[in-house]
Formats: sequence, C-alpha cells, structure tokens
Amino acid sequence: MSLPTIPARQNSCIGAGSQYHLTAKQYLLYSFERIFFMKKINRIASAAALSALLAISLTCCGQSGQQPDTSAKTEEAAAGESSMQPEEHEPDASAADAAAAAADAGAGQTAAAQTAGTDAAAQTAATAAATDAATDAATDAAAQTSAAAAEAVTAGTEAAAEIADTSSTAAESAAETQELAPGVYINGQAVTFAEEGNTDLPLLTVEKGITIQAVKAGGEEISVNGQTVEDSVFLDIPSITADDTLEFEIKEGDTVTKHTVSLLPSTFPAYTTEGQGATDGDYYLTSYDLENNYIFKLNNSGELIFYKKITRTEDGNEINTNALDFRKQYTPDGQIRYTYMPYLEGAFANGDCAGINPGALVIMDENYNVIDNVYYIDENGENVLIEPHGSIWLDDGHYILAAYKRETVDVPEDLAAENNTADLAVLYIEEIKDGEVLWEFNSADHDEFLYQCGIVPWASSMQQCYDYVHFNSMSIDKDDNLVVSLRHQHTIIKISRTDGSLIWQLGGNGDEFGLTDEQKFSYQHSIIVTDDGSYMIFDNANTAENNGTAKYSSVVRLKVDEQNKTVTEFKRYNVVDFFSNYMGAIRELDSENAVYLWSVGGNYETDTKEPPMWSMVEYTEGSDGEIQYNFSFRFDDAPRRLYCANKYE
Repeated sequence: MSLPTIPARQNSCIGAGSQYHLTAKQYLLYSFERIFFMKKINRIASAAALSALLAISLTCCGQSGQQPDTSAKTEEAAAGESSMQPEEHEPDASAADAAAAAADAGAGQTAAAQTAGTDAAAQTAATAAATDAATDAATDAAAQTSAAAAEAVTAGTEAAAEIADTSSTAAESAAETQELAPGVYINGQAVTFAEEGNTDLPLLTVEKGITIQAVKAGGEEISVNGQTVEDSVFLDIPSITADDTLEFEIKEGDTVTKHTVSLLPSTFPAYTTEGQGATDGDYYLTSYDLENNYIFKLNNSGELIFYKKITRTEDGNEINTNALDFRKQYTPDGQIRYTYMPYLEGAFANGDCAGINPGALVIMDENYNVIDNVYYIDENGENVLIEPHGSIWLDDGHYILAAYKRETVDVPEDLAAENNTADLAVLYIEEIKDGEVLWEFNSADHDEFLYQCGIVPWASSMQQCYDYVHFNSMSIDKDDNLVVSLRHQHTIIKISRTDGSLIWQLGGNGDEFGLTDEQKFSYQHSIIVTDDGSYMIFDNANTAENNGTAKYSSVVRLKVDEQNKTVTEFKRYNVVDFFSNYMGAIRELDSENAVYLWSVGGNYETDTKEPPMWSMVEYTEGSDGEIQYNFSFRFDDAPRRLYCANKYE
C-alpha cells in the first residue's frame, strides 16, 4: 500500500536573506519559550500578550523585503528593551495593572508598526516593545488571580485573543518538541528500531493520522518513505493494515542505515469481521490469551485504528499479561479518558485462588498517555491491587473499586468446616473520592454467602484459598446504588452507596424475588442497567438445573418491583448458539432501536481446538423478536478469547 504524504511545514515568516525576519523570529521564539515553559502560567492572562506577539509576526511576514536600520531606536523601543531586565521590575506593582499595561502596550505598538508601513524604525520599536512587554506580562501573570487575567484579556481585541489562542497550541507543541531527546518519534512516541528485522510499535493510533518527528543530534539526514523529514511529516492513514510500513533512511556522513517499521505488529492477533455497525462509534476490544495481548479499537467497518500492547514487569523484565474492559469515559468538563484493567500479578498473590489475578485501573488521556494507575485503599491507607473484573470510573480521583484479601474466616458450626474456619478470598468493594474512602462493603460480614456457595469443601477448607463469591461485574442502578454480579453465588446483589450495606439479592440460593426455573441464571457475567431500568445479565448457564437451557449461553432481561420483591418483566435471548462456560458480556447500544453488543466468552473444552463462530456480535432485535446480525468479529487463532466488548462514539 502506498502511503500518501504531506510535505513538512516550512516557517512562512522567514524570508530568504532577510536579516529583519530572523531578528523578529528570535524575539518571538524567545518570548514563546518564556511563556510556555512556565509550568504555572495563567493561560487566560497571557492571551492578550500573545495577541501582540502574533500580530507582530504577521506584520513581519508582510514586509519581507525590507532591511531595518537597527541603530535607530525610538524611546518606546528603548523602554521595551529595558522591561526585559528582571532587576528593573517593580515588585509592588499590581498584577492587574501590569497585565493590562502590557496588553495595551503590545496592542498599541503593534498598531503603530502596522500603520508605519515602510518606517523600519517604528517596526523595530513595535517588535521589541510589544514582545518584551508581553513576555513580562505573561511571566508575572503566572502568580496572579483570575481577575487580573480577565482584565488582561479585556485589554486586547477579540480577534487578537482568538489568534493567540489558536497559535498557543502550536507554540506549546513546538516547546514540547524542543524537550524531546534526539531520535525519531511517531505521534509523540519514541521509536526504538529493531537491530534485526522489522520494528513493531507498542502503541499506535491513526485516528488523527500519523505525525513523524525527527529530533536531530547533529547533521544527520532522515527520510521516511522517500520524504525528507526536516522537523515533521504528516501521513494521512485511515486504518492500520499488514501492508502498511514506514521505510526510514538515516544518513550520518557516509553511513546510511535503513529501518522498516511495521504499523501492524507481527504479534497482533489475526481476526475476521463481517458487516457494518448499526450505531455510530468504534468498538473497544481486548484480547485474552497466554501471550501477545492488546487493547485495540475497530471503526464501524471493522478497520483497526488503535492498538496498545499489554505487558507487566516481573523481575525487571516486560512479560505478557491480560487486560479487561477497555472503555472511553468523559470528565464532567468534557475531557476524554480511556481506561482498562491489566493483570499485574499471576494467581492471587497470597495463595492459589483460581480466577483471581490482581491488577490496577489504568487511566489514559485523549492521546493515550497514562496519567494514573488506581489502586484499592485498605484500612491502613495503603494501596492494594484491585480485582480487574470490574470497576467504575466516575471522574479523575473518583472511583468504585473491588479487591480481594485472603482471610481466615470464622464459619457457623453446621457447615462442619475444619476448626470452624475457612481460608477464603474475601471481597471488598469501596468508593474513593479524592483519596477518601466514602463507604466499604465486605463479603465476610454476611454469613449468608457462606451457605449459598457450593464450591467450598468445608471439611478441608484450610488447605487452600477459596474464591467463594467471585465478583465479575458492577453497574450503578437508576437509584444511584450499586448492583454487583457474584458468579459463584449465582446472584446479583444491590449495595447501598451511602453506607455499603446489602440491600437485596436477586437469584441464587438467597434469591428474594421468587425467580421461576425459567428465570434463574447461573455462573453469570455482566450485569448492566438498561435505559428503561431493566437488568440484563449474561447467563453462562454452567449448571443446567438452574434454567434448563445449558446447551447455549444466553442473556436474561429482568425488570423488578423492588418494593414488593417481584419480577414484572422477563425475557431470555439466544443470539449465538454457543455455550460459554466462562466470560461473556452484554451491552445496550441503542435502546430506542433495540441494538445490543454481545461478547460470546469462551469454552474450556473447545477453546484449544478452534475459536467460536464469533467472538462478538452487534445485533438488532426486531419487533417480532427476530435477531439481525449487524456486525460480527472473531479472533482467528485458538484459544484467544474476548472478555467483553464496548462501543462508543
């Protein structure tokens, strides 16, 4: 595949042989560096000052043929130069006066320079005064209040402020580039070329195309796909395929080295798609296997547009691990957050508890940079690895998390446990906001769970750690409380988000809603709350006696009357003729048009032989109950599996 390119942008304000333009550029770059490398800069306060700088830049571009008389300086220019000296600042001047004066000076000097036209002395004065005054104003504004910033913005024109805001992004980008170490960067990520063979990337997105930057240590020459990279090159690539490569050539003196970067990693799992999604958005997926796992995104047509390889560190080495539940979230003020939960250790750290692999909640910004790793906070205020089957991100610093602790629990005598104790993986769930635990739920506080679990051999319960509840999903209900799936209890519980108390149980031996045999579910996954307040549950149906439909896994939809503890509506869906004895999920994509996303899960007996017909299906339920497949996805290699899929616009 031939990759289209756009030539690297050139600086349009530099005229060939124009000493005037080089001097103005030096002033501008110096000022931008002072403004944008200040970590505590007030962006609003500097807007008017930046408008003066940018207006000067435009004036420079329009007078490319003139040479200034640098020996002639006006009084304003001399005053502007003196304002650049830190020792001459007046520390007692108010922030509002300083910022407004700087903005007025910048705007006034800019206007004077533009009006003067061919008057080189006036242009020089305007350049120096406006640049220096704006620089000092921006520096001083870093420590001032928002009221002072507002006065500075008012002092400039709306048009100039708009130009300043647009150009500030470019200036910040340039500043960030200057901080990079020498090397080649793809979308801001440093590239480490393989010593032999093609180079695979650990992370790539083409959602906004690909920008290749070259930060040079000396006089080397760098090109990609035949295009010389002076500073950066943009490639408009809509999706990632096996045919996409970047051919780099690096020349240092007489030495030429060549490297091939494969945009699709050699270890990325093969997959097949069919159809087109019925709702707008991208599919958010994870691969689950013993090696080479990724979180990744497919567009609505099934084309790969983002991936990140998932690893963890063990004994100083990067090794493969799994990740669950890749999601797109929004902060209250509209910022994008991406989240996923990787396994950071093997089986339960304190003993052999099958199905428990501690991890963390990873938070990424809109550019997929990791900005936080979130952990459970225990009773001592220490961070504890979370249970990565489910978490809820509410905002930066505000989460609902689960974790296990291996504990020796006292059990009732009639269970005939060894010494009336059992070694169990006790489930904890808590809500954290700004480092404070708001409430906590503890499964060991509820003896009913001991009676309701059939997997613990109580007579020998101290021989290993038993996962007697197995948490695997949670959602916030319409009343703002929490519904939680406990797989080994065959139940959905509701927990109060006020004090962590247990409100009710739906299903299992502790069922309070009188489920009929047809309505019962077992070893379930993925509890969600639909727009109309129903519960949708992926029923793995591992035990046939619970529903009589163990030939296939299915989805149960229930609406309940919580006050009278009755089921008011019920429906069961068989969408994919496949028995998933583990994993599986359901998502509601469009309630009005009945569009859903079904993650199939896995089967221990068939996974090692062949993959299921589909790993994920987006489907529409017709008014007559007929199921229509819109889009389907599967991994082509066994036993790779999909834990759960999501879709977001």
